[in-house]
Amino acid sequence: MLLLECLLGLIRFLLGAALFSFMNVVAWRLPRGMDPLQGRSHCPQCGHTLGAPDLVPVFSWLLLRGRCRHCGARIPVRYFLVEVLGGVLALGCTRRFGTALSLTQGLFGMSWAALLALAVCGILLSVSLIDAETQTIPDRLNFALAVCEVFPRVLPFGILPVLFVVFFVVCNAQIL
Repeated sequence: MLLLECLLGLIRFLLGAALFSFMNVVAWRLPRGMDPLQGRSHCPQCGHTLGAPDLVPVFSWLLLRGRCRHCGARIPVRYFLVEVLGGVLALGCTRRFGTALSLTQGLFGMSWAALLALAVCGILLSVSLIDAETQTIPDRLNFALAVCEVFPRVLPFGILPVLFVVFFVVCNAQIL
């Protein structure tokens, strides 16, 4: 049983790290008028498109020692810290809001409430990063936070559809 708990903990950590890595991309692309879903990740210094081994949250930054595999340019520590924060928050949200052992209860061993709390934390991270850089907060992120608050209280069919709506709102440049 301990091995299963450790494995689920690792999965939760990686889920949180991946979500926060994506929200870091959102925070970088939205102020520049770019679609968060368009285009591949690339080194800002040399422009080389990153492959799958370069995109594993937390571990890629550690294995590459915070440098680009192709040109050796430094990768800001912000990426590493944001991913670690996401992993830790995923574990914390699971501890606070509970685990799930079936799909009706949640996903990846996290309850639907824990996943929603993690999504809110990710959106708030993007809001904070964008606000620190540009002193603006995109309306679509405010709307996504409102969806996270209102829809679970109004809709009787669970949180999963809410998470899809939030993802659509954050990523679709045409909606707002």
